Amino acid sequence: MEKHLIFAGGGHSHIKSLTNLDRFTDTEVSVTVVSRSPYHYYSGMGPGLLSGFYSEDECRFNIREITESFGCRFIQAEVVKIVPEERKIILSGNSELFYDVISFNTGSEILSLPVSGEVKNLYPVKPIENISLIRDKILRSDKQMKIAVAGGGAAGVEIAANLRELCSRNRIDADISIISREHLLPGYSESFYNRALEYLELNRVHIYEYKNVEMIDFENIHFTSGEKINYDLAVNASGIKPSGIFSGSKIRSGSDGGLAVNRYLQSADYPEIFAGGDCISFEPGLNKVGVYAVREGMILYKNLLSYIKGMKLEEFKPQKSYLSILNLGFHKGIMLWKGIVMSGVLPFYFKYYLDSRFMKKYRKIRNGK
Repeated sequence: MEKHLIFAGGGHSHIKSLTNLDRFTDTEVSVTVVSRSPYHYYSGMGPGLLSGFYSEDECRFNIREITESFGCRFIQAEVVKIVPEERKIILSGNSELFYDVISFNTGSEILSLPVSGEVKNLYPVKPIENISLIRDKILRSDKQMKIAVAGGGAAGVEIAANLRELCSRNRIDADISIISREHLLPGYSESFYNRALEYLELNRVHIYEYKNVEMIDFENIHFTSGEKINYDLAVNASGIKPSGIFSGSKIRSGSDGGLAVNRYLQSADYPEIFAGGDCISFEPGLNKVGVYAVREGMILYKNLLSYIKGMKLEEFKPQKSYLSILNLGFHKGIMLWKGIVMSGVLPFYFKYYLDSRFMKKYRKIRNGK
């Protein structure tokens, strides 16, 4: 009897599998891909999309097209619950799908900020489609804008820097601020922090460090210190949490709500369930960065095929160090590799080369289309 394999989500950890679906169908497995959108955006190119360096088509995969090019089924929906005892998932709209094997790459969600009343101009930086909404909102403005970015991590710094480029290149008078619960870029070296701070200050980004957001209303961001700043548009880049699917299902998850997986990227309780990317809880803990999601993708691809064929699985062994490059706008970047910090044009174009190569590699679909 033909087995049914489901890919839930079209993220970084599934791209390798999705562009090689014929390897699964050749084993007489039927494949269904479930995704809330027909497109998957490469998050590393999001800041460049905001500034206008990239177009939408340059930084996204057409998941529907890739899936259907292999004769497989694509369903545009969200997975809202797993019933692992029945090997069943519930989709938005209450439809059901049964599986023999399933792999999750449902990503992460932005942590919510406390709001009061109706707040229309607060945009979470995820899903990445929101980047285009933010960009369009700013480009349609005919007045001075006050833009606030909540979140002092890498995402917040890149967003604030590329907001400045967007506004400067389009002659938009904008007052841009970044708010951080602690100092900017926690976890990075002091030299990396200082270099990033220098770029932000040079580009007239107001920096609010050690400020906790107490409440956001329709025009002000209030801090627990009693201070407040006015805004016309706010971007929430305050941090991420795994997709809430697992914590709402009867399946073991980590303290952050991510699916608890073993070293084979397999559910700790249900061997037919696999997962990768931001939606997993892996021990020892991993930073939620794209490099791990992409590397997990190769292991997922191999292990899904091996599991279907009854073969031995391969361990995921995360590397101890990885290259980190931030896009700081105006074709400038800052790079960290094994303690060495470099900034300027070279890191920006090196990141451009790596990101573009990744997109070109996985844009190849069946028959070279």
